[in-house]
Amino acid sequence: PNAELTKLVGDVSKTWKLLRDVSTGRYPLQVGPASFSTIWWAMGRDNDELANRPCMLNDEWTFTRDGAMKFDAKGDYWAEGGVFFPANVCASTDVMEGLSGEDLSAWGSGNHTYELTSGTQPTLKVIGLGAYIGLCKAATNAEVKVPQESVTYQIIKLTDAAVDTLILQTSYTTGGDAPQPAYWRFVLVHYDNPADEPPIPGPSPTASFSVQQNGNTITITNSTTLATAYLWDFGDGTTSTEENPVHTYATEGAFNIKLTASNPNGISEALHFVFITSTPVTEALLIGSAWKIRSAEKSIFVGPALGSYEWYSVPLDYMTGGGTGPDDWSCIMNDEFIFSTGGAYEYKTNGDARNDGYFGGENGCISDADIAASGNGAAFGSGTHTWSLTPASGSNRAILTLTNGPDRAAFIGFYKGYYGGENTSNTNPPNGGSLTNQYEVMGYANSGNKEYLFVTVDISAAHDGSASWSVVLER
Repeated sequence: PNAELTKLVGDVSKTWKLLRDVSTGRYPLQVGPASFSTIWWAMGRDNDELANRPCMLNDEWTFTRDGAMKFDAKGDYWAEGGVFFPANVCASTDVMEGLSGEDLSAWGSGNHTYELTSGTQPTLKVIGLGAYIGLCKAATNAEVKVPQESVTYQIIKLTDAAVDTLILQTSYTTGGDAPQPAYWRFVLVHYDNPADEPPIPGPSPTASFSVQQNGNTITITNSTTLATAYLWDFGDGTTSTEENPVHTYATEGAFNIKLTASNPNGISEALHFVFITSTPVTEALLIGSAWKIRSAEKSIFVGPALGSYEWYSVPLDYMTGGGTGPDDWSCIMNDEFIFSTGGAYEYKTNGDARNDGYFGGENGCISDADIAASGNGAAFGSGTHTWSLTPASGSNRAILTLTNGPDRAAFIGFYKGYYGGENTSNTNPPNGGSLTNQYEVMGYANSGNKEYLFVTVDISAAHDGSASWSVVLER
């Protein structure tokens, strides 16, 4: 017992703080299921919460040999959501109030006591109204909204070294319709040499920008915050380090503009898609070899306007083998869409296709045999149809109209969206029962090495362009 006490308090006293360096895979705060099968969230794990919560990383817990524990909040605290108002901010301990104005000041700085229990299941109990370690809402076996008289922590690890480590854990049960046992874990450290303590991390940048297009020239407005350097990749093999570059493309094409913004604390990336063309689309340009989905980010997407990817864009990794189960889109990449003379249009699955719900069963890749056995979904198997193109006129884009072939429903790119809705339940007729499917041609481009076709389908019931699925194809 005395050895364990010395690890905790040293010869006279020892001050602990939450871990600031997460490079070892440990985190100051961590939460997950009691099975430890995954981590739901951890402070500093794929997020910027170390920088966002400096008021937690300056907290100090000092233990002395006489059984006293002093908590020093350093004048500020993290206003945990669902407990404090206002919430999810660092705030002054001068005012600590709950959602209904409850006085929560007991969770501020204070003098308490503790009990250290050794053995095969060691515990650390902190005693006194408002006493806690790590996160105030994590009590012995529950999440709470008011200060407790005591909290007991399981000691997962307590070591004495150049950097002393204390890992504590509590349990609780989640809420909602399917409650499950879970845990909170806290990692604290003490540096024998205070000079070895790393500084509280500063915030990483947040990349953001908008694009204005005029012909082949784009003008970028950079709205990134906290960055000190910028690297632009325009998707055509050229780059820039300017803050607000202007770039002119030498050829037509479909391009992804990638911004990597950085500062000493990290990097952030943002991506925009532009389609550069001055070529009016004609029937002759569509006819020929098969079109396929472009193998790049921003190639299948949905948004609140025609051609928008604001709501969701299928990640390239999902399309090129990195996705499994419901995230597997790889089978869409060998689909072929063929326009021929005389108005003939053919769709080939080439053995499999993407199921996004309409075929029944789990989302993912589905074989031709399963498509044929999927009821109404069979209409989206390989088949022949007819097509026509209404040329652009004035401000109106060209319209591509696909007419169903025998026992089939016509689409291009991704079957889910049709003119006026989405194919989601195969209890409904394919394409809403319509014999035709109508796409607006956002553009055709020829880079000299590849051709690109950018089409969008208005899925709004009112046909007002307020929602669309879009695809970018290439050959």
